[in-house]
Amino acid sequence: MEVNVIYVYDYYLYANYHITNKIRNETHPKNNFFRSREFLMKDLYTFDENDESAKITYENINEAYEKIFDFFNLKFFKVQTKDTIMGGEISHEYLMESKYGEDKIFRCKLCQHVNKNVKICWKCKNSNYTEKNVSEIGHSFLLGNKYTKIFNCGSIPYSMGCFGIGVTRLFSHLSTFNDDFIMWHKSIAPFDITIIPQKIGYDAETVQLQCDKLVNELCKHYPQCSILIDNVCKTSIGHRFKHFSKIGTSPIFIVVSGKCENGEIYEYINVADKTNHKISIDSVINLMNKNYN
Repeated sequence: MEVNVIYVYDYYLYANYHITNKIRNETHPKNNFFRSREFLMKDLYTFDENDESAKITYENINEAYEKIFDFFNLKFFKVQTKDTIMGGEISHEYLMESKYGEDKIFRCKLCQHVNKNVKICWKCKNSNYTEKNVSEIGHSFLLGNKYTKIFNCGSIPYSMGCFGIGVTRLFSHLSTFNDDFIMWHKSIAPFDITIIPQKIGYDAETVQLQCDKLVNELCKHYPQCSILIDNVCKTSIGHRFKHFSKIGTSPIFIVVSGKCENGEIYEYINVADKTNHKISIDSVINLMNKNYN
């Protein structure tokens, strides 16, 4: 995918971006999408008439990136970096705390400024800090005319910017996973709720009535909610739950078995710890409230 944008009002801007697969010569892929041989990347390159307009573009793109990360409620660190391989005048990395992270940041306990791989604060020179493991989800560079001057791009070299978001890495931060399940962030989960009816032969009429009642209540409270109902009831509940939890169909799984215990006719399965809880229809609605808010 490529998009070219030209503004001709106050200054010239050419912007070209693409989202594509990249291959990395990774000897030991590990930790799901955090370190894989193939990954998806969004790259953006900008060309401005002069350094002043390039700085405006740089700030605008960074602001757009921050809005994207805020949309997903990500707790990210925006860290200014120096001496990057790309070179240029200014560079910022977008980092997220992760147990799989192979980079480190140091937050100054005095002024709260965050530095990457530097134990002495650039801002106040304090060396008292807290340390966190992080992984990179985005990067921006203000390159100036470092590359355009080399290629003799016109009589006045354009001022260049380079930006990127690791789409695959971003998805890793929007999920909780292990070998048995993956749970996507509610903003990208395929469905809001998965309903798994009892296997065929176990009071099918009662199960169907309970399913219909639950769906009607969900649609009444949340007209826009997306519901997955597993109507292939030839295998056990456990087998189907295992299948759905491995692909992360939704953050909420409800079993309809046809049984009733003290008015609680539904069963909520906690994906993370695989515990089962008998709940009422009101409790299902409360779970949806927490997921929507």
